[in-house]
Amino acid sequence: MDTGNVTFAELTVVHLTGYDPICSNCLDFNDHPLDTTCVNSNTFEINTWNSANSNVTPENVTSSGNHADYRRGDDPYVNICNAILTLNDTGNDLVVSNIDIGTPRPNHDFTVYATIKNDGSENVGHFNVSLFVNGSFYAKNTSITGLNGGESTTVSFENVNLSKGCHEFRVFADSDSEISEDIETNNNMTVNGQVGYVIVIESDDDFEKLNTSGSAPLPAGCFKNESGTYYIQNLTGSYSIENCAGNGITIENTNAKFVITNCTILNCSGSGIYLHNLSNGTINGSEILNNSFYGIKVGEVAQPGKNPEFVNITNNTIKANKEDGVDLAGFNCTIENNIIKDNHDNGIFVYGNNSNITRNIIQNNSDYGVKLYNSYDNYVYDNEFIGNNIANPGHQAWDNSSNYWNTTTIGNYWTDWDDNSGAPGNYSIDGGTAKDYEPRGLFVFSVGAGTDKWAFRWQINQTEFDSGSPVYPGTEFTDAQYANITEDDDVRQDDQTSTDGYYAAHRFNFSINSSLTSGIDKINVTWIGKGDHDTSTDGAKLYIFNFSATAAPYYKELDSDTTTYEEITLTGGVTSNIFTDYINGNNVTILVNQTSAQTTGFVIEYSHIWTDYIKLVITPE
Repeated sequence: MDTGNVTFAELTVVHLTGYDPICSNCLDFNDHPLDTTCVNSNTFEINTWNSANSNVTPENVTSSGNHADYRRGDDPYVNICNAILTLNDTGNDLVVSNIDIGTPRPNHDFTVYATIKNDGSENVGHFNVSLFVNGSFYAKNTSITGLNGGESTTVSFENVNLSKGCHEFRVFADSDSEISEDIETNNNMTVNGQVGYVIVIESDDDFEKLNTSGSAPLPAGCFKNESGTYYIQNLTGSYSIENCAGNGITIENTNAKFVITNCTILNCSGSGIYLHNLSNGTINGSEILNNSFYGIKVGEVAQPGKNPEFVNITNNTIKANKEDGVDLAGFNCTIENNIIKDNHDNGIFVYGNNSNITRNIIQNNSDYGVKLYNSYDNYVYDNEFIGNNIANPGHQAWDNSSNYWNTTTIGNYWTDWDDNSGAPGNYSIDGGTAKDYEPRGLFVFSVGAGTDKWAFRWQINQTEFDSGSPVYPGTEFTDAQYANITEDDDVRQDDQTSTDGYYAAHRFNFSINSSLTSGIDKINVTWIGKGDHDTSTDGAKLYIFNFSATAAPYYKELDSDTTTYEEITLTGGVTSNIFTDYINGNNVTILVNQTSAQTTGFVIEYSHIWTDYIKLVITPE
């Protein structure tokens, strides 16, 4: 028997007695186990197995010696069963096995190719094949004079011309019903195809087909070969790349240098950009948005030896993709100065070694901002991690291997450093033992007190407040006093005035790391403590010093609460003129004072200030 023509197989077994207890694997077909839990009585039964529910499939049928083996577990008394194998051998059956539209350009002629196969065992004569586009008849091919059983042929529909967009292509074999087929319902196929600026490069030579005179020409100014480097550029606006049937740009199996720059790739049903088995590529200054898989996919985890090298991903916006923003299975690559945000999985996933990930804004990705899996000697530093893995504050990154999350002086900025188990000394990375030992942006007194941040006590008067010199009060905290303000724990540093006309006050100086001063979006201060006066108004006020002011008030008020002597939280910030007004020599000065000055009547009426905790948070641009 020719098994190649078998399209359906079914085994029917008459059980004179069933299984008691029920046996789940007491029947084999050609040594393939069948599920026999359906045989559940000791009476006469008939049951069937086919491809819908078992291993009785055309692929498991042999040319001879087909057999079914029946057992009844440990029961030695087995009554004979009757087994019947039914096979369907198709005579004529035309099917459409593939439709290929290539990468057609809007309002340019292109050719649609369709592969027609005779799945039957008999030869057929002439038949026609028709193409429908978006539900309407478009063209007919009448060139097929016959097709032998089991063979395939390719037909073409030339001079197809469509506008930009996603179109439905349907091909019918034997569209005029000239052939009597055993199965008349499977002779058509429908696919979606994109007419636009999809790019597929599968060899060095394929780049030249993007020339205006090539087989897949891009618009003028959107492609050039400059000294052996291929530039795909300026595909934005009406030239943006979309693809309802796959990736926006695919480049693989090439060592040619290429640059993708100033392009918008969006709404693709695959990845925005897919790179594999290549080296020396750059993606720069582009937008990769809202694609159904990855924003940028570089390499395949399961194909070692073909992973890309020396790929540079720089200055892009990679946003709202349904999986990772960047999925990197490559080596010696660079991901720098990108905005990677709102992706539905990780911002960046890495399975590879020796790459640099630096100066990116990695924000609001559903899972980790960066995840390094079985990867080694990668550097991740000087990035801004903002609100990633938002359901788990303090857990914005993951690393189960051996990588570097800071240089000797620069780590990363973390919005949730307060919530991380390593705070304030470091930022601990999930997945293993990795840490960012030089995290940026959070300034608290549990580390660096007296080194890059200072606190001073105990009182200030109005003249000193208005002097334009932020040196009052001027008595630095001792080590024991610094220890009182390291945490929000109700352990406070308290001071009271000693002179009439003075307000109890604490002043704080913060030295801002120079790596942050290249661009700051906001300075925010939070102070927790108490302000109390023996007889007058309670509460406290929080200020930041304005270094550019030319007259009083030199201190800008950020927040105040004058309603209680209980512990309060004051918080506020500045978002404009930060470098001209509030940073001087990399220093920021904060003042908190009790609301009322000391006076003397029948008794001395003191002003009191208690600081429990203070933090300054820098948000980079």
